Amino acid sequence: MKSLLCILALAGMSFMNLSAQVQTDSTTHATAPALQEQQRNDSLTQVVQQLEEQVNDTKKQQRLDQVWQRSKYRNISFVKQSLQEEGGNGEKWNSDFAFALTIGRTYYLHRKPILNLIKFGIDCTFIDLNYANYGKISNYELEGDGTPADPNPDYPYEQKAEKSIGRHQFEYSMHVGPSITVNPFDHLKLSAYFRYAPTFSGILIDDDFSCNYASFFVTGAAISYKVISFGVEGRWGKAKYNNFSMNKFAEENLDVEKPGLNDVVNKSKRQFKTNSVRFYISFRI
Repeated sequence: MKSLLCILALAGMSFMNLSAQVQTDSTTHATAPALQEQQRNDSLTQVVQQLEEQVNDTKKQQRLDQVWQRSKYRNISFVKQSLQEEGGNGEKWNSDFAFALTIGRTYYLHRKPILNLIKFGIDCTFIDLNYANYGKISNYELEGDGTPADPNPDYPYEQKAEKSIGRHQFEYSMHVGPSITVNPFDHLKLSAYFRYAPTFSGILIDDDFSCNYASFFVTGAAISYKVISFGVEGRWGKAKYNNFSMNKFAEENLDVEKPGLNDVVNKSKRQFKTNSVRFYISFRI
């Protein structure tokens, strides 16, 4: 009897274990598709997020490229300029009118802006043409040789002032120097720069012509929005010029047997200092 009871107990326990296992397997088979579906959803969500991040990064880069791609500049300047002779009588003249044309480009030193705001660069100006007119010489100003003109009409050289072609200064230069540009928002940019400008300078004062290489410096700031920019800059420099003037007494001193250029043209040295302020409109391309 005891043996029969033990057999029945073991059979019952086996049946209960088998039922539990069957129930577990049924639950596992029921939840497996749900887990697989959840994993697929999670993977899809990650892919979508990655694509959104890539799209956002692409849009940001496109915006930055649009903001910073306008690195070339074309300036038209209204200029207030002064010219002063150093030494001698120290005459100083202010321009009646003056203008300048400038063409150049900014080469940025890094592609990605610092803090998404700031870029440092090197400004290279390839063409800078500057012209200033200082008006005509009045009747009683200095003659070409630096001596005062006598108001007495009996003096023949005083009449030359009435035929004066005036005072003119023209320069061609190239610039190079560092710059900093800030983009606070949208397409608005603020920039500041300092440049060294090796220059060929020519000065015409009536029949006196002076020319030479001169070292100029330029510093300024500008505000721009997309294509249009407005700015102001200072420009200064000085040099010792080679001066050529017509010899007033050429006919009297002319060597008839061996005439030469020195019989007609006097050569000398004159030192001039130039200062100017330029207000400009610029087109950024």
